[in-house]
Amino acid sequence: MSPEEIIKTVSTYYKVMIVRHPIERILSAYRDKFVYAPMGEGSLEGYNYVLTKYRNLPPSNLTTQDTRYMQGEVKISLDEFVRMVTDPEAPFNVHWDQFVTNCNPCVIKYDYVIRSETNTWDAPPVM
Repeated sequence: MSPEEIIKTVSTYYKVMIVRHPIERILSAYRDKFVYAPMGEGSLEGYNYVLTKYRNLPPSNLTTQDTRYMQGEVKISLDEFVRMVTDPEAPFNVHWDQFVTNCNPCVIKYDYVIRSETNTWDAPPVM
């Protein structure tokens, strides 16, 4: 889309942003990407970053088929994950990046902001 088309779309469409409490969101991202679905495509950069930066291991290109995860050698702790999330040099990942980066609430005037924790109360006006 051209810049003019983007401006027209953003100014005429109904805009809704669904947010989540930051602590809940971080814990959910950790569980989803590093506990329940280990070595997924969305977390390989995170694994490699933690292993080289926080454990001082030589760089390695982990793959989703890497057996070291199953042997417990490359499991990422919650502490390491939080360090990575708060590290400005860490690789970008939309799953734990700040809403302000992805949704531009300072630029886009949203019609509704819905909290996922209270969406049953917040969503009816949107429906």
